[in-house]
Amino acid sequence: GTITAAVTVILVLALSFYDFRWRVLQLRRGVYTFRKKDATFMMDTMFMGQFISSTMVGFITVQAVCVIVVLPFAWNIPWSIIWSNRSFIIFVLIVPKLWQPLQNFIINKILYGTDFIRHRSLASIFTFWQTFLTFLAGISTALIRFVLAIVGLVISMPQLFGACTPDF
Repeated sequence: GTITAAVTVILVLALSFYDFRWRVLQLRRGVYTFRKKDATFMMDTMFMGQFISSTMVGFITVQAVCVIVVLPFAWNIPWSIIWSNRSFIIFVLIVPKLWQPLQNFIINKILYGTDFIRHRSLASIFTFWQTFLTFLAGISTALIRFVLAIVGLVISMPQLFGACTPDF
């Protein structure tokens, strides 16, 4: 994780340096690629502070993602926990999420016409079954939303109130 984060950060810093040098050379030719009012000393110090903090947060984020992805494969304990619960994960989280759209398509063709219900009793049973299956399928969606919310929260914690790049 650390090596991947270091290579990523060094590559991004090199690209930022290249972009900076290109803008300086354009400026020497008289071509402004930025607003002149953003080139004041006050804006420069804020930009540098935000650039450094963004680099640090980017490094930590890349490292954390690599560790979370590699951890189950590199360490036996998380892999054993995941593998021991594989039937639960497959049959409660994955299969209902895959089965629900297919089932809806097939049953809707059988039970419903364009503007009428063909089999009213089967439609009520299907409604009950659909409600039950939606609970199970909703668990995986809720887990994904929770993880994405936590990741978004962690990434936005060091967010500063100004843009880290000049306005173009």
